[in-house]
Amino acid sequence: MNSSNTTTAPPRRFKWLRRLFWATVCFLSLVTVLWQWENWRSARELKEMRRQLIERIGTDDPLAFAPPKIADHENYFAIPSIEAWATEPLEPGSHYKRYHIPEDAFWPKGLPRPELLENEVGGISQVKWAASSDLEGESPAVALNRKLGDMNGLLPKLVEGLNRPFSCLKPGLREAQESALGELWNTVIPNIGSLNQHQRALDLHLRCAAMAGDRTKAWQLAMISLRLFPESAASHGSFVSALVALASHNIAFRGLQDALSRPVWEERGLALLQAQLAKENDLHYTVSALGRETLWMHAQFLRGRERRLAWRSDDLLDQLSFGEPSERICKWAIVMGPIGWHDADTAHYLRCIRLHIGPNAEDAWLDADKRRDEEQQLRSNVSFIAGVPIPNPRRFMTSVVTPNFGGIHTSAAKTLFHRRCLIFACELEKHRMQHGSYPTALPELKGYELSDPARPGHLPSYRLEPNGYLLWSAGPDAIDDHGDTDKDWLWRMKRTP
Repeated sequence: MNSSNTTTAPPRRFKWLRRLFWATVCFLSLVTVLWQWENWRSARELKEMRRQLIERIGTDDPLAFAPPKIADHENYFAIPSIEAWATEPLEPGSHYKRYHIPEDAFWPKGLPRPELLENEVGGISQVKWAASSDLEGESPAVALNRKLGDMNGLLPKLVEGLNRPFSCLKPGLREAQESALGELWNTVIPNIGSLNQHQRALDLHLRCAAMAGDRTKAWQLAMISLRLFPESAASHGSFVSALVALASHNIAFRGLQDALSRPVWEERGLALLQAQLAKENDLHYTVSALGRETLWMHAQFLRGRERRLAWRSDDLLDQLSFGEPSERICKWAIVMGPIGWHDADTAHYLRCIRLHIGPNAEDAWLDADKRRDEEQQLRSNVSFIAGVPIPNPRRFMTSVVTPNFGGIHTSAAKTLFHRRCLIFACELEKHRMQHGSYPTALPELKGYELSDPARPGHLPSYRLEPNGYLLWSAGPDAIDDHGDTDKDWLWRMKRTP
């Protein structure tokens, strides 16, 4: 008996659905593999960059960069006259106070300030004294020094604390970090407004006292000018305070350079100035602050990793709620995409800052500009596909939060050079007081690190000039041009009778 084949072919639409199903399965499998591969390779990148960072800075503990706690009775910044400036909480509920220094604390209201003339090429700065109608037969410097007096009683109060061994902004970095209970992003930083304005006022006070021949007042103001803001900021340890320290040190150094050209010094006072100047190394505390800043920002990235689904309420990323549609899409991709994108972004940030920190060498600052240019290229988060710019989710946060450090290393090296010139200037002034003239070669100074920042192991160059001398550094190109070109850094002393 013949049996007919009753099997019928499935409808074409079922074949299409089956193919679509298998294509979907294959696509999702591929996405899953790529997703996991992205997570795997990004985790390796982050692990390697963390290793390199820790190898360079020596620790992954932010507290390692915080100075020890300083008791109030040892802290110059804790004397009553300074504490009186702390008037309101830094943040709601905080027991730390914000500083409000009265505008006329260091300069009387209505009293015109003399003009300060800076000469970067010659390495000197001078004061241009305006004519006054009430000189009473005195020189402008003497008359102004008399009018300035003792800062309405503030000067004796600031002098009383000069015997304290330390000066550090309050709250100190260690106290602030411990108060944050491990949440580094909640670390508070002291706030002092118009600091440079007050530092410049102290600078003019010092110049006036020195030009007027007021020996006691000149030494007191020199020490206050170095200790009040520059030392206290450098001792704090945060990156912001390091920038403040560089700016205020540069102002203080110019005034002290001018004051040292006047015959108002005693050997003991000069020795104390040298000890104060030798307390800090501007390159060291700048690099240390960069290391601490990197660990602080890394903590921010880790916080974002843990809370990435709640990033829309994160203060750090509120600014990213605005911008071009492509940026919003990229943000959505970061929140919803593989965690590897976040890890890659963190690793890239560490790579960029690692470039800024540079190698562990005294002359590493010489290549800082090249490293900065390389970092700026790496920081770009835009990829081009067929000529169309597409934000790269593996670089998105790095491009937003990496600060522009500019020439901070060069600024720190130049400040360090001026610091070491001032230490030498104190010693050269001692020699002049003892022998009636400056020596023909730099004297040997034991116990001090005094090399040219551009040439570690070599002292700054020195030569006598009419009525003074010249010190110079080889500068950023590390080539000694004998002080005859603008590539060298110059520091000139012209003695005033």
